[in-house]
This record gives sequence, C-alpha cells and structure tokens, in this order.
Amino acid sequence: MVKRQLASLRPLLFAALLAVTGCGLFHKKAPPPTYNDPQLKANVEAALKSEPLLKDRPITVQSQNGIVQLSGNIDSIAAKERAGLVAASVAGIVQVKNNLLVRSPALTTP
Repeated sequence: MVKRQLASLRPLLFAALLAVTGCGLFHKKAPPPTYNDPQLKANVEAALKSEPLLKDRPITVQSQNGIVQLSGNIDSIAAKERAGLVAASVAGIVQVKNNLLVRSPALTTP
C-alpha cells in the first residue's frame, strides 16, 4: 500500500522539481558576448570629438571586452564628468573607467 502511494506521488514530485529549477536543466547557456573593441573605441572617440566641451581635449580611449578606459589630463571636473557620460552613452559599452586627471592649467607644463 505504501509503495502504491509513493508511486502515485512520483509525477507530482517530478513536476515540483521542474517548477523549482525553472526547467533550467533543459536550456543551454547562451555563449558569452563578443565585443568589437576597435569599433567601440572609434565610436567613443567620435562621440567625444562631437561634444563641444570635449572636442579639443586630449583624451585617450582604450577598450577591452566592452569596458572603456578614459585617460589623460583635463582641466575641469565638469569636462571629466561629461567625458564619462558621453562614453557611457555609446551603444555596446559595458562599463566606463574614467581615469582622467583634473589638472589646473597653471600647473601643467607647456
């Protein structure tokens, strides 16, 4: 009698197991995304050059796996913040590391 009760519960237990796991056992994982870093770098550089506040600023852009790094010396906090926002707005960018250094124009050597 106990065996018969357990046998009748098997489909219910199996259904509960599938509900808990979300049927994840039957799905393949998506491949990791690929990034066209040279294109991302070019897109960020173009976006920075089209921004009036930043177009004449020497900003170096590097991209690896969709993560963009901005570096160089810049003369205001506003320009640094704007550069980070412009870079982050480019399609395909995963993260922006804004390593721009704010330097007073009087402290930089010509």
